[in-house]
Formats: sequence, C-alpha cells, structure tokens
Amino acid sequence: MAQPTPAQSSRSSTCRPNATRRASALAWLVLLVLLAPPAGAEEFLIVNPGVTGAGLDAQALRDIFLGKRVNWDDGQRIIIFLAREGPSRDELLKRLGRTAAQFVSGWKRLVFTGGGTLPQTVDGDPALLAAVARTPGAVGFVVAARAGDGVTGIALP
Repeated sequence: MAQPTPAQSSRSSTCRPNATRRASALAWLVLLVLLAPPAGAEEFLIVNPGVTGAGLDAQALRDIFLGKRVNWDDGQRIIIFLAREGPSRDELLKRLGRTAAQFVSGWKRLVFTGGGTLPQTVDGDPALLAAVARTPGAVGFVVAARAGDGVTGIALP
C-alpha cells in the first residue's frame, strides 16, 4: 500500500479542521438567530395597570432597574420582575450597560446595605407578564413582540 505524499497528507488533515470550523460557526450563527429578539421589535417597560403617572424614559428605566428609584410618583413601592434568562433579560442588561454578574453584584450590594430588595426572577416572558399583571407596583422589561394583556406597556426610545 502506497504512503500518501506530503501534499496529500496535509490536504486531508486541513480539510477536517476547516469543515469543523465551518460547522461550528454555522451552529453559533443559528443559535444567535434563534436567541435574538425579533427584527425591528421595540422594547417595552411593562407596569402593573395600577401604576399611575409612569411617564418613563430611558433614564427612569436605568434608575429603576439599578435600584436608584424605589417608589413610583404616587409613593407606591416598585417591585421589579426579571426573566431568569432569554432575549428580554439580555436586552435589558445591554440597555443598562451591565453584564449579568455586574447587575447581580450591584443589587447584592444594595440589599446588604439596606438600600433595596433583589428583583424577583421568573421563568421566561409569559411568567414575567403574569407576575407584573398580578402584582401592584410591579415593573418588568420585555421586547414588544412578547408584550401581552394585563400589563401597561411603555415603549422605550
């Protein structure tokens, strides 16, 4: 049996890693597409319908979700709900300019100094919508395509 020439040997060994890299890149691309929010979807701050005077902007969103604002204008306590994972949580963290670890660390610091209560986490957007709908003073963040009944949505710029 004839031995492969060096040129043949190097070609066959480089084809497999390239094919593996392409397959890996394709898998990552598919994963990113599946996890990305719908194209052109607006982001919404959602509040319990009982919250009044919630004229909120991007700065108010930051203040609420970073624990700097703890009461609504009418004095009602703000209760924050977050999806444990998914596009809505990822988009919120991106808007806040925080990684998940930075976000949790900041909240733990607030809790241990008596400055706040940890946001409550739920499993996904449907549970987030339901929790905000049934909890007075509640607030959450979702991409528009996932907004639903029972909450008041405030579109964010």
